[in-house]
Amino acid sequence: MLTRIAKHEWRVVTRERRLWWLAASLLVLTAVSGAGGLNRQQAMVEDRADAAARDRSAWLAQPARNAHAASHYGGFAVKAVSPLALLDPGVDPYTGTMVRIEAHRQGEALFAPAREAGGILRFGLLTPSMVLQTLMPLLVIFAGFAIVCDERAHGTLALLCAQGVSVRRLVFGKFVSLLALSWGMAAPVLIVSVALLAGASGPLVADDMLRLFVWVVLHLLYLAVVAACTVAVSTRAASGRAALTVLLAGWTVGVLLLPKAAANIGAGWHPLPSRAAFDERVTRDIADGIDGHSPDAARRRLIEQEALRRYGVSRVEDLPVNLDGLVHEASEAYSTDVYVRHFTALQQTIAQQNRLTGLVSAVNPFVAIRALSMAVVGTDYTHHVAFHLAAEAYRRRMVTAMNTWLTHETRTGDWESLADVSLWASVPPFAYERPSLRQAVRARAVAAVGLVLSLAAAGAWLTAAARRAPVVASA
Repeated sequence: MLTRIAKHEWRVVTRERRLWWLAASLLVLTAVSGAGGLNRQQAMVEDRADAAARDRSAWLAQPARNAHAASHYGGFAVKAVSPLALLDPGVDPYTGTMVRIEAHRQGEALFAPAREAGGILRFGLLTPSMVLQTLMPLLVIFAGFAIVCDERAHGTLALLCAQGVSVRRLVFGKFVSLLALSWGMAAPVLIVSVALLAGASGPLVADDMLRLFVWVVLHLLYLAVVAACTVAVSTRAASGRAALTVLLAGWTVGVLLLPKAAANIGAGWHPLPSRAAFDERVTRDIADGIDGHSPDAARRRLIEQEALRRYGVSRVEDLPVNLDGLVHEASEAYSTDVYVRHFTALQQTIAQQNRLTGLVSAVNPFVAIRALSMAVVGTDYTHHVAFHLAAEAYRRRMVTAMNTWLTHETRTGDWESLADVSLWASVPPFAYERPSLRQAVRARAVAAVGLVLSLAAAGAWLTAAARRAPVVASA
């Protein structure tokens, strides 16, 4: 019986040609914008690969020089483009793509695409994720807002019940048909997206394929939530107009207002320090010591005393190593501790800002799917932080290699001995391994639970609405 009702409703719903015209228009927009996104992504892949190759060549081509001077010459850590960023660019357009690598200083990510682009990128791009998360729910609403209440207004619902059809089965049959329609309208968008993705950067690796599968499943579940809520509202609404008003109001609040309000409130409650203030605090703690303890001069004296004691000599000139190398390495270790201290505090503030959004994702399926989408494709803030940490670890390895050569290949006061390309080549190229899919989803556990809870709540709401659905329209 349920299958027969669903098939009948499918035939009824699909007769609405305007709906299919809207779906076709959305598909064309997705294809056109996706093609533009493909060109942008291919250009970014080529540009970043070229930048990384040029930076490596410049590092290896530097002339013989003092190793510490080479650590200041440094280079850049270039962030590779995620193949799946075509589906959901996430925060990538607004965060930097390269980190400066040099001694004594942690660099920030530079050259964010949004800073170099025009207003269109700053206001957002029409991407597959935007289509599925923001626009597709509108099509589902327009397709199903009157799916039950019109039956009641026309007297068809009472007639069907008189013939022995269960209201509950009828409502769930309509839900199945609307869900099938939702997935049917989403399928071409998904197919076009996957087709574009296949041409973005060549064959996808197994991890990319798994991420793509999870991304598709998550959006299908999200559309199931939208379909269930639409049928539930239509079941209880007095008229199609009332149902459409409620559904559009819910879409406006859930998709447009609530996410932005949560982000703004979180930022207002936990403001971030300015870049100038952050740099000033770091510089002060490096020079004067954390909280005013162990200033730079005092730390150098302790390093000198420890070196003399370790090597059993009384003068710096008698040390078998270069004291300057020891000081530079200890200074790097200390400045790294200072940066970690301030960077951790900064991340804690950002986590506090995002806590409200995380709580909203537990009850708002749109916020949940947006967070999960970025996490799965590897373009959320967690992945950006992972890149920044990888760049910093690479910086420390490079600087340590330079300081080690300076310490053991020269003596204190010797600034004439020069390192050559063999030392430069001992530092491998920068390589960044993104967090695994499990780590990415675990970082968005609240959003994952929120999507599951939204699906369960929508199902419970639909069941309750079907159980108490009025059969006859009120006067």
